Amino acid sequence: MEAAKKVISEAKAVFNGNGALFATAYVMKLSCTMISALLVYCVLICTQGVFDSNPDIIPAAAFCVLVLVSIIASFPLRLGYKRMTVMLSKGYRADINDLFYYYSRPDLIKGSVKVYSGLVLRVLIGAVLVFCVERAVYFAAVTLSFSIQNPEVGNITNIIYSILTACVIIIFILYMFRYVYVTYLAVENNCNSLNKCVKASVMLARSERGMFFGCLVHMVHLIALSLLVFPLLYTMPVFSLVSAVSAKQSIASANPEDRGAESC
Repeated sequence: MEAAKKVISEAKAVFNGNGALFATAYVMKLSCTMISALLVYCVLICTQGVFDSNPDIIPAAAFCVLVLVSIIASFPLRLGYKRMTVMLSKGYRADINDLFYYYSRPDLIKGSVKVYSGLVLRVLIGAVLVFCVERAVYFAAVTLSFSIQNPEVGNITNIIYSILTACVIIIFILYMFRYVYVTYLAVENNCNSLNKCVKASVMLARSERGMFFGCLVHMVHLIALSLLVFPLLYTMPVFSLVSAVSAKQSIASANPEDRGAESC
């Protein structure tokens, strides 16, 4: 817990010295995310039933491609935000131009797209597996309830289903935590090898799991507050800084075997 407090304290100190920069950068990143979400919503509305009743599918397909391109085009901006966070966590100077660093060269654009595409694919695979397991548990619980037709047994079945569902969610969170350091390692190594960064992130996450979840416990009141006041403008930048500071300390304290894995 002391390590978690130290990390949070350092992250808050960095944020307090660069609050305006973080607010501006996060608003820009959030706006990009909202635009992408709006486009996705428009696609869902405009293509509803189009494949069943509308023979003119080409415009809808073109719009879907536009949405996909807009999401992919935002990946360098997202990684630029991570880079800015890493720079400030190390005590370097940064400005809003660093947010657009990964748009400066074709190889950086390609690398950032590769990093986030790989992460999205892994998240989708994990989400699909979790959904399949949750549905299997649900249908097993429903089948058991109907076959027994006993109210008391039905209540027990519902309790067991709730417990198993919570376990599945916890497993998914732990699965997601494996990749918490990938973007920071990619920034450190200019996106040279996604697979090596993923392997290094998994090893660092394994060693720092207790400290990182300790940070979450200490920040739970800020996370709850962000749902009501100043949504995300304080909590999320600080949380990004917590991840960056944690990654910095983890990499610095890694043993020689870990260093070899993290040299992406």
